[in-house]
Amino acid sequence: AQDALDLLDYANADPAASTYAALRSDMGHPASFGLDRVEVGNEERLMDAADYPSHYQLITVKLWERYPKLTIVASGRWGPPIAGSPCLTGQRCDVWDDHYYRKPDVMAGMGAVYDAYNRSLPRVFVGEFAAKGMSGSLRAALAEGIFRLGFERNADVVESSSFAPLCNNVKGTQWSYNMLNFNSTHLFTLPAYHTQAMMASSLGRHTLLATLDPPYV
Repeated sequence: AQDALDLLDYANADPAASTYAALRSDMGHPASFGLDRVEVGNEERLMDAADYPSHYQLITVKLWERYPKLTIVASGRWGPPIAGSPCLTGQRCDVWDDHYYRKPDVMAGMGAVYDAYNRSLPRVFVGEFAAKGMSGSLRAALAEGIFRLGFERNADVVESSSFAPLCNNVKGTQWSYNMLNFNSTHLFTLPAYHTQAMMASSLGRHTLLATLDPPYV
């Protein structure tokens, strides 16, 4: 909890009142960074009371005491059962973080995932998603676009999203479907980049009914 407070103080506090904010100022940035969102945990698997929920509570209570307007993202739905999640057992959760990695044809069938989302659950940050298995293909980019249209249609609950993995040095590749790939002199992007750029600059007024044949699940 103290480490998290120190991080927030470094980013936001008055240099005259905080050791870490003074360090920020000495490093050339006296103004606050205005950091207003942090995530506590990531893909947490252990949801019993002694593990993630108790650590989440320990950290968030301290953060909200000092920064009451801070938005805190919780580890969300990414595979294992989440019945013991602090978001489901009475603790405050502003947003939780959903992750999806699927084959392109499966992701293309997921455009309606949030249509029936239980609106009593926390709002959603889709913090990681990608159509994997056909890396770099136009088919994958189209599948991701269909999936993202579902985010836009359900913007009352899906407040933000981010593709992952994002950046890759081609001399040290870990994943095969990174959006931005570079070496010391060159950069290339997946088709997914152009899909997202197009959607970011062309916000639609409505979406059209679409069906898949066969209906992938």
